[in-house]
Amino acid sequence: MTITFGSLFAGCGGGDLGLERAGMECEWQVEIDPMCRKVLEKHWPHVSRFCDVHDVGRHNLEAVDLIIGGFPCQPFSSAGKQRGTEDDRWLWPQMERVIEELRPRWVIGENTPGVDRLALGQIISGLEGIGYKVGPPLEIPACAIGADHLRYRTWILGYSNHEGEPEMPINDETSRVPEAIRRHTERGRGSLGRNASGIGRVGEPIPGYRIGEQKNNPGGMGGKDGLPGRMDRLRMIGNAMHVDVVEMIGRAIMEATA
Repeated sequence: MTITFGSLFAGCGGGDLGLERAGMECEWQVEIDPMCRKVLEKHWPHVSRFCDVHDVGRHNLEAVDLIIGGFPCQPFSSAGKQRGTEDDRWLWPQMERVIEELRPRWVIGENTPGVDRLALGQIISGLEGIGYKVGPPLEIPACAIGADHLRYRTWILGYSNHEGEPEMPINDETSRVPEAIRRHTERGRGSLGRNASGIGRVGEPIPGYRIGEQKNNPGGMGGKDGLPGRMDRLRMIGNAMHVDVVEMIGRAIMEATA
């Protein structure tokens, strides 16, 4: 059975590519940044695309089995003022609204660790209030799966049976997903020591570009003098989900639901 998904705050497609590699199928994407949409259009030309999360919902989004979203991290990032839910960029309520309207079976949310202190309780209670069982948040750094930098992120996983009644199947399925994730991360844990020295390095290809398609001016972004294109690329990498981490979570969900 193919699991379909929709992508909110899709960025340049890191999460989408990871779920595709896990065997899932993308039905739609929502992304407001024009440069990121160029990447999405290049690699997902046949996928429905929308610009503003405020303008989407049951009326224009196709029902899917899973919704993934790396809602904006600026309200929680240590690089900012950490205003949390008081920040104008606090868009989790919009993601929760779309989830409630479409009733996917699975929900994957991603943000920086700052969300733990400033909004995690509100996010979990909100999901539970609309009928989702939420497992313990998972903090998975990119280095846990062999990347050469830390990149800590908090992952929120929710499950429902489409009818807002999570009790029966979720105890089995959501408990199996963290176990599957642990098995995957164990394979890369031996490299944590050397990876720790890679803090601050950009050692990964741009999420959203297929392997072998890295070029000096991919997708027509920026100029050919190096600087504008590099700035676009670095900004998108900074906002993107790590492809391999999402693939690992996706495979764990596939294993749990098989």
